[in-house]
Amino acid sequence: MEDKVSIIMSVYNEDKEQLKSSIESILNQTYKNIEFIIILDNPCEYWKENFIKSYKDNRIKFFINQKNIGLTKSLNKALKETTGNYIARMDADDISMPERIEKQLDFLKKNNYDLVGCNMRVFFNKNDKYVAHYPEHPQYVKKMLKINNCVPHPTWLAKKEVFEKNLGYREVFSCEDYDFIIRAITKGFKIANCQEILFKYRLSINSISRSNAGKQELIAEYIKNNYKKGIVVSIDKLEDYYNSKKFQKKLKSYNNYYKIKNKRIREKNKKFPMYYIYSVIIIFNLNFFVKDLMHKLIIKYILIKDKRKKKNEENKEYNKE
Repeated sequence: MEDKVSIIMSVYNEDKEQLKSSIESILNQTYKNIEFIIILDNPCEYWKENFIKSYKDNRIKFFINQKNIGLTKSLNKALKETTGNYIARMDADDISMPERIEKQLDFLKKNNYDLVGCNMRVFFNKNDKYVAHYPEHPQYVKKMLKINNCVPHPTWLAKKEVFEKNLGYREVFSCEDYDFIIRAITKGFKIANCQEILFKYRLSINSISRSNAGKQELIAEYIKNNYKKGIVVSIDKLEDYYNSKKFQKKLKSYNNYYKIKNKRIREKNKKFPMYYIYSVIIIFNLNFFVKDLMHKLIIKYILIKDKRKKKNEENKEYNKE
């Protein structure tokens, strides 16, 4: 009998079209032995409750929070309801390709990995923008994690053991996925990315210009700097850092920088030359500009090395034949 895959999803402020596309992309998976655990974290929007209940599919397990408790707590609540051997993530405004679960599970099993993500197509207002590529092999995932999170959260599929040994998600100020991956890596779990494009990620105005971007960047940087030293930072230390004057000073600078970047993105498709003016301002924010540039170059280098490794492995297999 096929292994059961539990798919967990939290619903909050998505519109009807987004929610419909997301739910149906899971129900229409080629891999059928699934349970779909949906947590409604916005109980005041009654239409969402009625809409989700309108799906008469016994694979759906639907729960409603009495009040808004946030993504991390909602996901931990969903984890307690899982009965599958494997757990996958889904976001309520994204789309899984029909063969996503089947292909990710096959990739994980064949290579004896513990948690896998995949490459994804990023889209905005129904228009494709670009394909986001991530390193395949665990050794390069480890390297890129020292720059940023390179296993996109909504694409995860993992052995249940990973979630159990990690004790679920921790409350870490919008970086619960980065924190989870780093803790899993330090426990010796093998993490990789399937190179097929099995996911469509929706880039919304909220995700472009979210108000907590600077805070998230700084917390991620703190987690990352500790990871480079081989340390999994404690919640107490994170809270001390978050409440420090140093953090608040950095946050002000980051917020100003992101404000300019967001204005530049909004002006990109307009004829007025403000896009170029904002581009110049960004360059003159030298510390942030250089850091962004260096990160992009290092990520590019790691992806090239990862592709070379795959090509060398394919050549070895070919020569054996």
